Amino acid sequence: MADDDSSSGFGEAAQAFFDYSEIATLANRLMEQYRFRCAVSGADLSNKNLEPTVFFLQPLEHGGRIHPENAVLVERATGRLLQSGLVLISDAFEAFIARADLMDSSARSLPNGGRKLFLPDSAEFWPSTAMIAYHRSLFRAQ
Repeated sequence: MADDDSSSGFGEAAQAFFDYSEIATLANRLMEQYRFRCAVSGADLSNKNLEPTVFFLQPLEHGGRIHPENAVLVERATGRLLQSGLVLISDAFEAFIARADLMDSSARSLPNGGRKLFLPDSAEFWPSTAMIAYHRSLFRAQ
């Protein structure tokens, strides 16, 4: 009889547990604080055609916290650009295109020097520069 082994069948690590109610609570709070605007584009996220999402600068899978210092509120398509490293954020809170050569012309709406993020009035809801730097480090872009 085989030993009782609680590991996964192919040896992969068990997925970390995330409290999705915490994420939902953070999302609701960020929607209020960002005044229903995308941090990168400023787009109105109350528009039914846009889907808001919380983008975690240090992914939860990497030990990132469910906390405003690790998050920005963005439109889902912008979240995909951040996730792929095509758009990054500077320590001066400016979003910039990191790999314009990989983007089609319709997605190149950011100015060359970057676009100042649309941030909440209260700095306690701003992402921390440490988390922004962590996100850039994932793509070796300091």
